[in-house]
Amino acid sequence: MLYHSTRGSGQPKNFSEVLHSGLAGDGGLFVPDLIPKLNKETLKQWKNLSYEKLAVEIISLFSGDCFTKSELTEIVYESYSGFHHKLKSPLIKLEDNHYFLELFHGPTLAFKDFAMQVIAKMFAMTLRKKNININCVSPGFIETQMTDKIDPKFKELILAKIPSNRLGEPADIANVAAFLSSEMSNYITGETIHVNGGMYLG
Repeated sequence: MLYHSTRGSGQPKNFSEVLHSGLAGDGGLFVPDLIPKLNKETLKQWKNLSYEKLAVEIISLFSGDCFTKSELTEIVYESYSGFHHKLKSPLIKLEDNHYFLELFHGPTLAFKDFAMQVIAKMFAMTLRKKNININCVSPGFIETQMTDKIDPKFKELILAKIPSNRLGEPADIANVAAFLSSEMSNYITGETIHVNGGMYLG
């Protein structure tokens, strides 16, 4: 599977090259040369798979030989082990023809968890052969100009869920980043470090 830029310039890249590049060199987005076709029998077989098993099957169609099936399975299962719902993204029926897809059961309660948890593990697995570590820092509520504008009553609700009983400070994030950049963290890779005052324990 090769990918090319939506702006049409540059040489096609494989999945590993795209993973490490982000945007294309010309500022475009990478798109696959082709979209895999699935027959009805395959879709029928996938119908009752767990979220993790389905993710492995779909990602493997696009990742080429970047990962073995065993490696990809390890990445996916580790990535979603921190989600707080067994279905990961439950589809809730509100009424006939009206459903709600919940995308807030990840470690940071944000939809980005579905991608970022996996990407961190992918980076870690592909870069470990080059002796490069990679980790994610996931902040909780931090004292910033944005949080200063939060309604006081809502802020009280937030603080009630944080065992440390305070919002974080930019220095809390900087300290973790400094640690991860130091030799003291050279045995840590592929992890998401939550800097949230223990919010998920509240």
